[in-house]
Amino acid sequence: MTSTLENFYDGRIRLQIVGRDRQGSDYFREVALLVDGSRKPVEFGAIKINLDLFSDSAQETILEEHWPLGRILKESKIEFSSQPRGFLRIASDKLINEVLHLTGAHLLFGRRNTLWNRAGQALAEIVEILPPA
Repeated sequence: MTSTLENFYDGRIRLQIVGRDRQGSDYFREVALLVDGSRKPVEFGAIKINLDLFSDSAQETILEEHWPLGRILKESKIEFSSQPRGFLRIASDKLINEVLHLTGAHLLFGRRNTLWNRAGQALAEIVEILPPA
């Protein structure tokens, strides 16, 4: 969704880390996506990345925690396919409200997505939630 957000907002998307964890080659993070130069979040995301499926340089860029995975895949020229697994309609909770700078209850929309490499291995599993329009 990175390229879609960059096109819509006409700017590069960067990360604001909310939480992170690493278990072996699995790297987990929760993030707010922001348009470069802005403090307004344009997405809340949670992702599990299989680091073993990336080159050393791509792993290093992922772990620097500046850019969304979509940008890293594009700039590293890694071929992948995106397969949405489901679309979400959820009520915001305390964490989502905090990350997206919301107050009160909101009905939000998003998706669950998997990114696959050419060998059919899951590069990443992602949940993406958009703020209200």
